[in-house]
Amino acid sequence: MNKRLECIANAQSITDRVFSEIIKFIKPGLSDWQIAQQIKKLIYRFGGDKDLAFPSLVCSGVRTSLFHGPTSKKKIIQKGEPVYMDFGAKYKGWC
Repeated sequence: MNKRLECIANAQSITDRVFSEIIKFIKPGLSDWQIAQQIKKLIYRFGGDKDLAFPSLVCSGVRTSLFHGPTSKKKIIQKGEPVYMDFGAKYKGWC
């Protein structure tokens, strides 16, 4: 595999690992913003670049209907609410 494709595959692998961990982290009482911050920390922990592929987006409850709506520091997840996440890692400049 060429170097570029290796980097893209690593970025995807990091993103997959983050997803596996973040679903264990999410619980009622956390804000959307706290979850987005944890996603960022996990990306870094698993070897992703400090410059993410794009800003992570987390919306919960009725806010999940917002198309790429901003992550809120005030919105607290309630039991049974859906959580929408859009995030991606970058590895050696590739995402």
